[in-house]
Amino acid sequence: MKLLIKLFAFCSLIIFSGFSAAETPKIAVLVEKDMINFAGQPTLLPHRIKDILAEYGIDSVEIDVQKMADKSYFNTDNFTIIILAYGNAFPLTGYENLRDFHTNGGCLVVNGIPFTHPAEKKRNTWHDLGHIDYVHHDKKGMGTGNFGDPATAINELRIAENNPLGLKTHTLPKINQWVQHLRVDTLAKEDEVIPIVETRLGAEKWAPATAIIKHECPMFKGAMTLWLGQTANQLHEKDYYFLRQTLARGAAYMLREKSHISEDQYKAVLTKVDGEDAPSQSENNLTPYKEPRPWGNTFLPKSKKPAEHILAVDIDTLRADERIALACLQGLTSRERPQIWLSLSEENGDFWLDVHKKKGYIDSFEYVKDWKSLFKKFSASFKGGIIPDDKLYRGNIIAANAAACEDFIIVNELIAEELNIDIKMDLRGKFETYAEGMSWVWNNYSDQLSRHLCDVIHESRFQNTAFAYDIQWKALMFWIAGPKDAVLPGADPIAETQVMERIFAETAPNTAMLGFPWNGEGVGLGEVGGTSFCGGFGKSLVCTDHLPNLCITSGVVTGPLKQRKQPPAPKLENDKIYISLVCSDGDNQNLWLTYFKNYVEDKHYGDFPFSFGMGPAIYDLQPAVAQWYYENAAPTTEFISDVSGIGYMRPDDYALRFADKTGVYEGFLDWTGKYLKLTDMKTLRTVGGGDESLRTYINHLDFMHSVFADMGRYSGFSGYENLTYTLDNMPVFRCHTTWDKGPKGFIEDVRQQVGDHRPAFVNAMAHCWTLESISIAKRDFVDQMDEDMVLVTPSQLADLYSQHKQSDAVKE
Repeated sequence: MKLLIKLFAFCSLIIFSGFSAAETPKIAVLVEKDMINFAGQPTLLPHRIKDILAEYGIDSVEIDVQKMADKSYFNTDNFTIIILAYGNAFPLTGYENLRDFHTNGGCLVVNGIPFTHPAEKKRNTWHDLGHIDYVHHDKKGMGTGNFGDPATAINELRIAENNPLGLKTHTLPKINQWVQHLRVDTLAKEDEVIPIVETRLGAEKWAPATAIIKHECPMFKGAMTLWLGQTANQLHEKDYYFLRQTLARGAAYMLREKSHISEDQYKAVLTKVDGEDAPSQSENNLTPYKEPRPWGNTFLPKSKKPAEHILAVDIDTLRADERIALACLQGLTSRERPQIWLSLSEENGDFWLDVHKKKGYIDSFEYVKDWKSLFKKFSASFKGGIIPDDKLYRGNIIAANAAACEDFIIVNELIAEELNIDIKMDLRGKFETYAEGMSWVWNNYSDQLSRHLCDVIHESRFQNTAFAYDIQWKALMFWIAGPKDAVLPGADPIAETQVMERIFAETAPNTAMLGFPWNGEGVGLGEVGGTSFCGGFGKSLVCTDHLPNLCITSGVVTGPLKQRKQPPAPKLENDKIYISLVCSDGDNQNLWLTYFKNYVEDKHYGDFPFSFGMGPAIYDLQPAVAQWYYENAAPTTEFISDVSGIGYMRPDDYALRFADKTGVYEGFLDWTGKYLKLTDMKTLRTVGGGDESLRTYINHLDFMHSVFADMGRYSGFSGYENLTYTLDNMPVFRCHTTWDKGPKGFIEDVRQQVGDHRPAFVNAMAHCWTLESISIAKRDFVDQMDEDMVLVTPSQLADLYSQHKQSDAVKE
């Protein structure tokens, strides 16, 4: 049932009979323009909190950081509570006065893991200074406590019995999910913690996931903190309902405890919130859309064979509107035969054109100086122009979907005149909200838009021309706003989520979501939120948000790829630590054009075993690029599947919306197995998921030599015996390393996790954004290794581990 924000008559809102309109509200809400929102609940939007509270008759006032810093204004004489809804992030501007407020008994409402990511404003832009704890009882800390990670990948949640807010079980968004908890042992011993929501840590052990902290310590005596945590961390109506309920109840509770409202007034708030209908749970009983892929039996659509002679355009110096028009033309002409290449120097355009030429996939190419002439040359491929609403945030996405179906070029009045294109559709002022526009798109074009391909694309990315492939194949383009971009014109994340839930329910699972759901902290669903939400509908991410010319590169057919033959594994020695160093983020298709090419061209490449994760979807999208890497690989380089299979997904979230989750999941593994064989990969890296998830992989992909589990040691597993073991007769190598401590922290992680175990067998993920080159990997990892450490390839690691287990079995 759709949850609507109800508007009540003014008289019915006056719950607190002692309040008058002239009184200063006792609650402040921090609303700071462009402030970073780091891992906050996506439905708890700062600019909407005042209205939420008003629905329950609770007055509040919005303040910015300048007002928060003003000691004469923001103090406990004027305010009792401040609500900080930016998740882990908090502004350093005004922090000193905020801490004074808390020291003097002022109350906090916080979400995420508060006071762990200070933000600083420089040149009108907020910058996250990284993870720095301001949570402790010290001179700089706020005394709100640190966090602990869950015991397993998915934890059980429950409403705490007899909690003072009167919350009931039906308010919980999900009973099972991954959430971090409040570590009570990091608070002052005098503080009282009242759990509101608890998360299971063990058979009989629970920890607070949402809680009220009554500070009785000398430093913050008399203050209270409503620690919302991460309990409602999705963009669903149930999450929004929980946060509304908890926010209103918690604010009223603290006002009562501070004697600003009476017991009767507090009960009146509870009566009002109790009367609000809870939304129904999202239905997880979908039947998969059954129609086969219209382009055939490949995971992603492949263009027809590119033209022998390619027409290239240097777009480095072109305006954004010129690039966008050219991308539309590239996509539309590629339906018949790909022949336009849009060259960006940052993507090594000439180099890859030469590679395609040398391999015989094209005969020649030339740069077209008069690029505008292409619109005359290919005028039969389009029917006119469409003007987006540039005043509506993401108006260009709405226009792009229509353009793909109507064979239009996206234009403004200037470029339309320059190219002599007749304007056939003008969307300016047509929609009040983006959600309304996307509903119009689906209602009018669902019979034309692809049910097997979509692209999560931010409006700023159109100028990089990657969307040409979407135009070619009529992929549904979309973007759901996050906490930060929710303030922009026409944005409504909850309504947008509802629209996309309806659309995704009518599309096929085990299909790709192109693009990337993050465009800066708090902008969009985010990587985790995006892969979880879309993964529930059976869509895995193939990251292409900056990848041009797929219209041409996907038209190449190489045949199955073959990895280079590796040298034999070194002799097994029982006093050694064998380490496989595998570079991360190879599922990011963008990186293969330039970033990883720099690794292969590094002077130290080949000096030691160094492997790469690679998204198998490259076989459809950029087969000639993949072929170049295979042919130029060192003998001790191995390519493994990155991340989780044919596309990036989170096993615990995948296909949750379907009645037959197992059947959909197995379909994903069928595609994965097919493409692992086409790319000659013998193992894969997963992200998240416990052993039950790994068993599904192992039983379905029994040709693998092992499983390289986890993108870094962030899945709740720690200690050698929990990281390296056998599962259903297959070696499992969970990642031993993190990237929290920078480049030199990788070796330290290996030492800590391995301890005294010998021989030891280690999956050491080389985080590509930390070990940014082979030379850095050599300097900060290889050159720092102990004498008993030996680098090997993933295949060699599996072989050595199997030898060791066989030796143990013989001894027994």
